[in-house]
Amino acid sequence: MKWKYLQLTSGQDPGECRLFVALLAGFLRREAQDNGLECDLLEPPDKHGNASILLRIRGKTAETFARRWIGTMQWIQPSPLRPHHPRKNWLAGITEVRFDSGEEFLRESEFRVENRRASGHGGQHVNKTDSAVRIIHLPTGKTAEASEERSRHRNRKTALFRLVRKLREREQERERNGKKEAAKHKIS
Repeated sequence: MKWKYLQLTSGQDPGECRLFVALLAGFLRREAQDNGLECDLLEPPDKHGNASILLRIRGKTAETFARRWIGTMQWIQPSPLRPHHPRKNWLAGITEVRFDSGEEFLRESEFRVENRRASGHGGQHVNKTDSAVRIIHLPTGKTAEASEERSRHRNRKTALFRLVRKLREREQERERNGKKEAAKHKIS
């Protein structure tokens, strides 16, 4: 049986969304285990929330389970971090990450990694460490960035996932266009 990987992310949303990602990861893990699936959190939930978490799921019904959760999740709750904040809707995205057909995009010789200083709201680590990462796929010029985490390694992994997803979408678009062209030639 193959592993299924789900990435839960809050994107650039506020701390409440990061907290929601951590809560959602715990919920999905329990739900998977209740359904007889093996489930691991590859990045442990942080009590202050995570910008992204990668889940690994395996079992007979892992495909169905993963497909059911892909999309955007909404958490309706007054802010647990800012008591008088008017916003009550917090969002997190769940996407499937595939490694089996993406290895050809992961060769070190095909991409360049640039580290830079993270920008954004203040804090003791901003402008002190080069934790933000940009990865450039040299053959296509496609880029992906990540600066959500304080760890350069986590940001590199996130940026690599995003780049692979962009490259895969590009390949799927090429295949769709190729099929359309083939269909045109058959008709005429």
